[in-house]
Amino acid sequence: MVEPVNPSTSVRVPRAVEYLLPHACGTVFWARWLTTAFLALAGPLRADPADAALVVTELVANVTRHTKSRCWLRLSAQPHRLTVEVHNDSPDWPRIAAPSCEREQGRGLAIVDALSERLEVCGAPGGGRTVRATLTVAAFPDFWCRL
Repeated sequence: MVEPVNPSTSVRVPRAVEYLLPHACGTVFWARWLTTAFLALAGPLRADPADAALVVTELVANVTRHTKSRCWLRLSAQPHRLTVEVHNDSPDWPRIAAPSCEREQGRGLAIVDALSERLEVCGAPGGGRTVRATLTVAAFPDFWCRL
């Protein structure tokens, strides 16, 4: 498949990228940076860049905080849609924690769920888990319609 070319830069624009990220303290920073760079090259907005960066931050932070696994970050751009997938080798299933005002942690998946059109957790054939979040760009967010 031929990748589209961004006319303003004459750079081939990837439709999907995948990164293997180490289990290290700087991993979340690099995951955010890679996501922002991918969206900048992807042309017209596939999703809100701030939402995408937050979703990637939460998903990758969960892997680095709760597992000993490296993680694979996959970003896939379709018209008006961005799919974020984070895979790790852990046998444990992620879960959305009950809301709490007292805890400082445990809100990550709830935030990802709120920002995503769809959130899925899938087991992988070779073991591990993949968390997939699909983000979309709304042409007219409903809060603008109420003004």
